Amino acid sequence: MNNFRDIPQIARLTEQQRLDIEIVGNVLPFKVNNYVVDQLIDWDKVPNDPIFALTFPQRDMLSAEHYGETAIMMSALVVLGLVFRPKHRVILGLTWISLGLFMLYVFNAWLLFAHARS
Repeated sequence: MNNFRDIPQIARLTEQQRLDIEIVGNVLPFKVNNYVVDQLIDWDKVPNDPIFALTFPQRDMLSAEHYGETAIMMSALVVLGLVFRPKHRVILGLTWISLGLFMLYVFNAWLLFAHARS
């Protein structure tokens, strides 16, 4: 998930499509190898290419409510990380802010899965 934007073909997607992959990919992690990217996906037909749709996370994989909550949570984590820059390490090289952000992320994941509608 960390380096999907480094795939050269991803630059063909709109920024909204890249953001959708990133948001859904944080909830539903994915992996892709070079063979799939270079040989199997027809990048001229993306996002309608079936291999692309099966390989990369799609916005429709999450409900609108969960997608929105995840997007808000990701934005909040970035803002908190920028505003509260830690100066001292506390436990195992982590700071209180890092621990707090981790707990916030765990809480977000719990909300998404605990309140999922069948």
